Amino acid sequence: MNRMMSRGSGKRIAVVVAGLAAVPLLAGCFNGFDAQTSNQPPSGDGLSTQVGNIQIRSAVWVRNPSNATSFVLSATFVNTGSTPDALTGITTDPKGTVAITGGSIPLASYTESRSGSKSGQNVNLTGAVVPNSGYVQTTFTFANAGAVTGSVMVVPQEGIYASVGPNGGSSASAKPTGSATASPKVTGTPSASASGSPKASASATASEKPTP
Repeated sequence: MNRMMSRGSGKRIAVVVAGLAAVPLLAGCFNGFDAQTSNQPPSGDGLSTQVGNIQIRSAVWVRNPSNATSFVLSATFVNTGSTPDALTGITTDPKGTVAITGGSIPLASYTESRSGSKSGQNVNLTGAVVPNSGYVQTTFTFANAGAVTGSVMVVPQEGIYASVGPNGGSSASAKPTGSATASPKVTGTPSASASGSPKASASATASEKPTP
């Protein structure tokens, strides 16, 4: 009888221990979307951080290959809240001049917006002196969420960032088309020589009139 009781109590203890071990796992499932994303480490070289309902993902400054003090921001901004927001300003250290296309980047609720590659929304930084593979202390200011500061790495305009910036993507290939349009102007010079030949024949016919 004692053996049966000890076996039964041992099974009950094992069930209780297993249930207690599962409590943290179940609690994690109910922490919501923000709990799963806000604590993620940076992806690759990009900065990933969050302020309020706004997440900043994979942010890097892409250096302009023709100007060492000019950069374009490549980043994704995700609004996880129900209230619309907007990226309204950026400041940097080392200091430089930051210009946002249109003055701000709108962030509708539950959507993401991109800056840089394949996007008409650009953030340009000029005048900052940063060594290769250096970092820029960048402060992002949002209309509702507030401000957050992080170290954003400087990367060259190559690889996955080859299409970021004024010299990347289709904008670079469009430049040579202007020089090709000037070539048809040369066709005007032969017309001058052609127009001159009829004048010479006209003068010859005029000189033949006095002969009779």
